[in-house]
Amino acid sequence: MLQKVRASKRPDTTTRKGLLIQFSRYLVTGFLSVGIEFTLLILLVEQYQVNYLLANAFAFIITNLCNYFISRHWVFEQGKHKRHVEFIIFFVTASIGLIINQTIMWVMVEYVAVDYRLSKLAAVGIVILWNFWARKKLVFKG
Repeated sequence: MLQKVRASKRPDTTTRKGLLIQFSRYLVTGFLSVGIEFTLLILLVEQYQVNYLLANAFAFIITNLCNYFISRHWVFEQGKHKRHVEFIIFFVTASIGLIINQTIMWVMVEYVAVDYRLSKLAAVGIVILWNFWARKKLVFKG
């Protein structure tokens, strides 16, 4: 019974309106995640003098753990895969996102001389699109 109640709170993503609601929920989750990720990144770099790429990877992993649970229970429909398989696929797709993220930051900081915080903003903008597509098509049911 509880599963039916939870599932009914998710939007019907077969309609344009439902897809827009789902993407809006994804963006809310994403803004929360970006806030956590930026806070961790800046804290590690500025306070503890951790290399920006190492700090970014750590912040990205922690944030994606939080994001997985929010996405699973509020944004996407679960049940496409068994939970452990879903979790593995989620982190494989997140790892691809991390590679994209790290590459953009590295190129912008090292070759374009952009501040690591601004390069992070550019990376987030691109990785958000990858993550939404990957989570919707590969990880969760819809």
